[in-house]
Amino acid sequence: MSDQAIERAVRQLRNAEVAAAETATVRDGTNVFPEDAGEPVRVLDAGSAVRTVEDLARTALAEYLPEGVGIATRNGEFELTAPAAEGVDVRFDTELFAVHSTQVTFSGTVERAVDGTEVGVVTVNFRLLDRQRFPGSGSHGEQPRPGGEGQG
Repeated sequence: MSDQAIERAVRQLRNAEVAAAETATVRDGTNVFPEDAGEPVRVLDAGSAVRTVEDLARTALAEYLPEGVGIATRNGEFELTAPAAEGVDVRFDTELFAVHSTQVTFSGTVERAVDGTEVGVVTVNFRLLDRQRFPGSGSHGEQPRPGGEGQG
């Protein structure tokens, strides 16, 4: 049953325009040390950028996944092009980039909201999976994260 549902999801996603956007304030950044040996500056970190795009992609994907089909994050990558300091608003724009077999890839850009300066590019890869093989998983489209947190 679920292999057919996964195949149906793949066909539907290949023809879909799945995208999401969000503006958020940079919080809990990572330290960057200026070349002039001044005080460190806290900026958007890779983990936060990837998690935000991952969450946006999961929410956008939810309506396209048939009953019994879930997604699991395979990996994510953040390529930094400019810093965004804590307290700065950044805009995350992400869209479905590719569907290959059971792998779904989202690509997103991060820009400073005030001036549109690109902060970086995020890529997140997911795998479509049969939810019946993961007993106790959360609601439709969700899979438990390590440590017990739910994903949306």
